Amino acid sequence: MCFSLQNAKSETPPIVITMLGDSLTAGYGLPIGEGLTDQLQTALNEKTDKKINIRIINAGVSGDTTAGGLARFDWSIPSETDALIIALGGNDALRGLSPDAMAENLDTILGTVQRDGLPLLFAGMKAPGNMGADFGRDFDKAFADALKKAKLRA
Repeated sequence: MCFSLQNAKSETPPIVITMLGDSLTAGYGLPIGEGLTDQLQTALNEKTDKKINIRIINAGVSGDTTAGGLARFDWSIPSETDALIIALGGNDALRGLSPDAMAENLDTILGTVQRDGLPLLFAGMKAPGNMGADFGRDFDKAFADALKKAKLRA
């Protein structure tokens, strides 16, 4: 499940960033090297000081929902993780799953991140327009509410 690149020339321990997400994170359907985490790894390798060793771990699972991300959180995030990117929720919207249940899942995930003291980049989603105004409002609000509840900044 995890695919990562590492700058083998660096002697410093890597800064490990794990990305938890769905098919967009996993790189579903893309050749090796062209997925989101691979592209992020390449960009960081090119843009950072060569003395900084950053390793991106792909913890994406195609089709994953916030419930799936929550269920596998503890075993999907390696202990050496220094920072976390969470990009979940798209499949919740596409399946028309309850925004309230999604909000509860996000609350629990963010609470776990806070418990572990990990720096976080939290990528919210917007509901597709075809799901109706009420669903869209509730879905979009779930991300902002999760941040507020966890006392994190947008």
